Amino acid sequence: MGVGAISSLIYYGWNPWGPSDIVAYTTCVSCMIIIGIIGGLLKPKDKNNLKLKYNAWNIYKFGFIGLLLTLFFDISTNIVFGLVYLQGRIDIALLNPGALIFLIIHNVNNTIIFATLTVPVYNSIVSIKNYKKL
Repeated sequence: MGVGAISSLIYYGWNPWGPSDIVAYTTCVSCMIIIGIIGGLLKPKDKNNLKLKYNAWNIYKFGFIGLLLTLFFDISTNIVFGLVYLQGRIDIALLNPGALIFLIIHNVNNTIIFATLTVPVYNSIVSIKNYKKL
């Protein structure tokens, strides 16, 4: 939750294109906090073996989780955009060609990233933490 909050507060507040307006800012930060909470809940429960196996199950599992979380973020932010900036026209916000193209690209990319990088990045972080304990 903390990583989601801090990273999105920084990115959406000081990104290269300028800060987001307050509605977009609040929506994006809130979504990232929820995503961070979900990530924390998915942490391995076994304190003795925190490393994850890089196998087909974890590749599919984390790819699917990445897809669901990205869909949650994209749909949530588009709904708020439609409600606030398009006079309540959520259908336009969700179904216009630009939004659909972005949604497809964003979801495919994040699915691939989550599937291929979650296990090695997580295991690297666990190794660093274990090294610092020595």
